[in-house]
Amino acid sequence: MKRIWQIIDEMVWKYSAYVPFYLTNTILRSLNKGSENILELACGRGETMKILQSNKHKFYSVGADIFESDLKEAKRNKTHDEYVLCDVRKLPFKENSFDIVLCMELIEHFERENGMKLIEEMEKIAKKQVIITTPVGFLQQDPCDGNPHQEHKSGYYPFEFKKVGYNVSGFGVKISWWLTPSHSYLKKIIKRVLRVIFSPFSYYFPNLGERMICIKNIDASSDEKFSSASL
Repeated sequence: MKRIWQIIDEMVWKYSAYVPFYLTNTILRSLNKGSENILELACGRGETMKILQSNKHKFYSVGADIFESDLKEAKRNKTHDEYVLCDVRKLPFKENSFDIVLCMELIEHFERENGMKLIEEMEKIAKKQVIITTPVGFLQQDPCDGNPHQEHKSGYYPFEFKKVGYNVSGFGVKISWWLTPSHSYLKKIIKRVLRVIFSPFSYYFPNLGERMICIKNIDASSDEKFSSASL
């Protein structure tokens, strides 16, 4: 029975990119069309990039993560073109070295000071676009899945990103938080269903959402960049 729920859950996630207002669908529709390469920070096992690369957009992709076990699995599954084992607080990338920097569910794992420094660094690395997803507000989460880095230490709100030039949309609904974290595949399915139902509302009203998608298009001719004092 567990295997059946697992298969259903994997199928729902795989085809989520085709579901309007779903997180991966929003990211796909927002990707800078003229970009050739993308850096994914905290790429994990590579599930998201597998979805993004299976659609019309094709990038040279680099996945970076501190958790070696997940990075090895991503490499086995060939989700990215290149892999970098590193602490994102000390990124080994030059300024303007990637068209897009994608950072999903990462900044909340740091104290705010380090999270804001990371945002600042991402804007230096990106030539065209920065995409960040994070919970709306603080969401309690302890280390899980054998990964000691999974603990949440901070929270952010839509208005904070809007005031520094990000377009912000919501995803899911806060009432599904009681299902997180969950090791029950049935609960995971329920959570995905709730996301499909409520995401059209939270998309336009991100304060109602479980997560937010924050996207900033970088103007190379502009000096307006994020600073750690902005949020």
